[in-house]
Amino acid sequence: MPATRILGAADYKLVHHCKNGRSVYSFCMCPGGTVVAATSEENRVVTNDMSQYSRNERNANSAIVVGIEPNDYLGGPLAGVEFQRQLESAAYHLGGENYDAPA
Repeated sequence: MPATRILGAADYKLVHHCKNGRSVYSFCMCPGGTVVAATSEENRVVTNDMSQYSRNERNANSAIVVGIEPNDYLGGPLAGVEFQRQLESAAYHLGGENYDAPA
């Protein structure tokens, strides 16, 4: 018998408030989740996740998020977009430059 029938879907959350004022937290815990591609530009990797209504597939996934501030990326009004593109390009490179997510 699958563990999900015995125990049900797990629920958890992680939150940490750092002394420097930043926060770290879990986001979008998807019991029975599936990682899906969400890339919108060439040579960049972005993923998202989703779960079926039943939430009883064999995998679970979530993200750990760290808050950022404008001090983390310097520049004009679109500097945050450029920072995002740099991170997505690095993920593309670390994943083998074939659109696999780095893991």
